[in-house]
This record gives sequence, C-alpha cells and structure tokens, in this order.
Amino acid sequence: MKQTIVLDNNGWSYLFGNPWIPPSLLRKLRNTLRWRVEEGRLDFLTSPSLLVEAARIRGDLRADVLREVLRLSGRKILLDLRDRIVQEARIRGSLPNAARYLNDRALETVLRRLGDAQAICEIDDAVRQEVERFRVEERRRKESIERKVGKDRSRLTRQWFARREENVADWCLDFMRENARRWRLPQEEGEWPHPRELPTLWHLVSYHHARIARIFGDGQGPDPSDKYDAACYADAAHADVLVSEDRRFREKCSLVPRPDLVVLSFREWARRVLTGES
Repeated sequence: MKQTIVLDNNGWSYLFGNPWIPPSLLRKLRNTLRWRVEEGRLDFLTSPSLLVEAARIRGDLRADVLREVLRLSGRKILLDLRDRIVQEARIRGSLPNAARYLNDRALETVLRRLGDAQAICEIDDAVRQEVERFRVEERRRKESIERKVGKDRSRLTRQWFARREENVADWCLDFMRENARRWRLPQEEGEWPHPRELPTLWHLVSYHHARIARIFGDGQGPDPSDKYDAACYADAAHADVLVSEDRRFREKCSLVPRPDLVVLSFREWARRVLTGES
C-alpha cells in the first residue's frame, strides 16, 4: 500500500547530514526512498514554502536538498497554502489529487526565483523579519491574555481545549466570513461547506488551536517557527506520515485528534525505512 510522506525542512536537510546516522547509511536511506518512489510505494508531498526554506540553506547542501526534494516529489509541488484553501472553498471540498499541485509554468517560475542569489537574500531577510514580527506579536498576545485570566489560565485552558471541535469550527467560520466574497461563497452561510470539508483550512486552524493550548495550558512560550510549523501541518492534510525531529512540533501535532496520521521523529522514521518496518 502506498504511503504519503511530509518531511519538514530539517528532515530534508537530515537526508544529507545529521549527528545520528553515518553517511553510508544516509546514502542507503536516500537510495531506498528513491527505489520506493519509483516502485509506486511512496509519495512525498512538499510545498512552495518548503522549497523556499530549502533555498535558504547555505553552501553546497542547498543544491543537494532542492534536487532531492524535486526528485522524490516527482516535481509535484502543492499549491501555495492560501491557494489551496481558496480552491477547496470554491469547490466545497477536498481538491482532486491532480488539482492540488502547481502547474509546470508556475513551478518553473518558483524555481527561477529560487535560483536567483539576490532573490534568496531578499527572501531570507523577509523570513527573518516575519519570524521576529510573529515572535513579538505572540509575546504581546500571551501577556495580554495572562493579565485577563490570571492564575486560572491552566484550568480555563483545559476547559476551552475540551471543546476543540467546536472551537476549530468557529475559527474556521470566522476565516470564511472574512473571505466569503473572494472565495465566491454563497450569500447564505447555511449553504457553505462545513469547515471539516476543507482539509487544508481545518488542519491549519487545528494546529494553531493545539499550540495555544500548549502555551496557556502548559506554560510554554510561543515558538518562533510556529507559523511555519502550522503550514507544514496543513501540508499533511492528505498525508499518512509527518516527519520532524522538532519535539515541540510533534507534541503539538499529537494534540490534534487525527489517528490516521503517524507523526515520527526523523531518526525513528529513518530506522523504520532502513529496517523495512515502514
């Protein structure tokens, strides 16, 4: 049976070097993955945002990672996150497999931009600024909420998180209301698709719901990568396995009730592939 895999950005880098697996086994791992893709046993999902992250890798590793991403994905790159959400809303459900990906022209445009050194510098600066802006905004938001709820925040968060299905649906509907005209939704909300019918939006919002529960329920601070981690989780809307060595990311994923998605560390996933368990 075919498995569909999503690797986070670090996972793709770890295919070429990491502290746990010797180079000889990494070569074997890459070759095994290639064979399984050629045999039709594996699919890899990736997105424009992950390509951008790969392009920001310094040195010779950047070319190796980009080449491997394109090879293992078969040059099938998902539509940008917002485009996927818009298209799902317009057809009132999950996109057919072929409609989830960039067309050849759009992919070539992305690759040309990633091959431009000046463009990469601009992207790098923009990402750093966005991460810092997100960090500051999240810290302010956290402090504001903590002032309002005081010492009861853990108890109130548990009560709030227990209603996660209702909360996620409400947040999705708010997002749909903000974009109803652009998405060409019917005027009557009763004619809209249920948020669960829009897998990319549902996964994106579900991850943010889980991370907020960790912040206020467990006292963890926001992670600067949260915005990009949420996009990675949304990429996994149609995946069987999500691979990340980031423990905090995996813990947040575990709070989202989706038993058919297996979330593994890179080390455990690589072990399973090399031993034939997966």
